[in-house]
Amino acid sequence: MFVFRDPIERILSHANHLRRRGEDPLSAEIDSESPLVLTSLYAWQLEPWIDAFGRDSLLLVDFERLVGDPDGALDAVQAHLGVARRHLELPHQNAGVSARLEGPFQWLVGSSDFYRVRVRERLPASVRTSARKVFASRSSVEPYRPGDLRLTDGAREALRSDAAAFAGLLDR
Repeated sequence: MFVFRDPIERILSHANHLRRRGEDPLSAEIDSESPLVLTSLYAWQLEPWIDAFGRDSLLLVDFERLVGDPDGALDAVQAHLGVARRHLELPHQNAGVSARLEGPFQWLVGSSDFYRVRVRERLPASVRTSARKVFASRSSVEPYRPGDLRLTDGAREALRSDAAAFAGLLDR
């Protein structure tokens, strides 16, 4: 399964993630060798997998569908795998807009398997929400906007060319 989204939206999402970590990935023009661009070249990434396993063995899932219709996307995954349909509750969580824990609770709640597996699901949502407000802070960094993205001509051409090749993969 390969989840994809609009390459420019993916670049901005990635850049915003880096920005919240204190980096400034869009301070200069982005070229075709930038990890921001390379990770948005979907056909290029899929080529070795298609060569090894064939296009029919891969399921390409649009991120917008996954977010907008998670049940439909899950149906497609289960059908592709040939497994019986099971209804699963998938909580919507976006790390880009969720609160970031700081201080001593960061390790306990943010990276602890004990919390995730044994504690979290037993707490009512209202308790988790209240605790998050008490122990978390929002990043004060403004997110990048599409106008902030400056691509070199080479990066634009790489994205255009890859998008055309990827569109061909979607048609198969």
